[in-house]
Amino acid sequence: MFLVFIIQIFYIAGQFSAGGSLLSGMIQCLDYTTAIIGVTVITVLYVTVGGLFADIYTSIGQMCLMIFAGVFVFISGIMMFKGGLTEVSDLLAAQNPNFVTVLNPDSLHMYSYAAVFGVMFIEFAFAGQPQLLNKIMALKNPKDMSKMIWTWIVASFCCLLVMFGGLYMRAIDPNLKVADMAVIEYVKLFHPIISTILSVAIVAALMSTACGLILVITTCISNDLFLQTLVKHRIIPMEQDEAEKLAYRMTKVLPALIGAFSLYLVFNPPPFMGVMVWIGISGVSAATLAPLIFALFMPKLANAKAAIIGAIVGEGVYFYLYLIAHIERSVMAAGAWGVIVSFIVMYVLASMWKEDTKKAQAIRDAKLAKK
Repeated sequence: MFLVFIIQIFYIAGQFSAGGSLLSGMIQCLDYTTAIIGVTVITVLYVTVGGLFADIYTSIGQMCLMIFAGVFVFISGIMMFKGGLTEVSDLLAAQNPNFVTVLNPDSLHMYSYAAVFGVMFIEFAFAGQPQLLNKIMALKNPKDMSKMIWTWIVASFCCLLVMFGGLYMRAIDPNLKVADMAVIEYVKLFHPIISTILSVAIVAALMSTACGLILVITTCISNDLFLQTLVKHRIIPMEQDEAEKLAYRMTKVLPALIGAFSLYLVFNPPPFMGVMVWIGISGVSAATLAPLIFALFMPKLANAKAAIIGAIVGEGVYFYLYLIAHIERSVMAAGAWGVIVSFIVMYVLASMWKEDTKKAQAIRDAKLAKK
């Protein structure tokens, strides 16, 4: 599980690269290298000093900016093009008919119906990412969870509207050299005050996600790996008080190490930042989504051994299809196949070990009853 979370460094690296590219595009005298170093330093300091408290509360302000950016970008395009979305669609079709069809053979992700299904499936898996779940775990009152989920659904929809900026900019300028800069180039068309607010909102979204992921990986190493595994099982002989102090010190050092490694990965920016981001998301989803589904919706079948084996198999399928054999062209679809295989393996094994699961649950219930 530790290795599964470590792969999220690719996600963090993608966020730093995106932030650096956007800042260097916004500020003409700022080069890409200086921009990504600045984004990394600010993010690491903010996580180290503020921790989960800073991540949660600053995310509120960032979300408000992101909602404004998404809604503004979507509505502005409808007003800018006289024919609205129909005109945008016609302009894109004139450039390449495949831009407005369900499938595009030249696309990294939408080249077949199976790949489209995989993309849609893995997007659902994004909801189970650890940097999102840690916000739910921070709720004081579990009864507020439904309110939080509905708020998240509405806010996410509004934020996603910003993707129309890329479509609008492609319709306006088909010769744009860097596809990842499309939204930034689009917001530059507006008044400097508006374009600055929109650009800050986009960078804030990237930094917010990176902060959450750095916190998750730091907690995974300092608490789950060090305290709960190595110290608890006496692999590292150490008194509990001393171990907790060392774990606390690790939380102050690890963000800088994670940030430095992520920065190293993106000194030369990837062709598409989204691909690097999804290497991390798909990697985590392939190992964790199936166990989460079992725990939430099929608790009577949930089996620890089946979950471990399913996670390993799902991750192995993802790695083989995308990173080793290159059978699957889409990193998103490869992650989806990993989740599906993981679920099937878990279901088969859990059904075979159903009696063992019942016995384990009975033992847990008896212990809880004594308490």
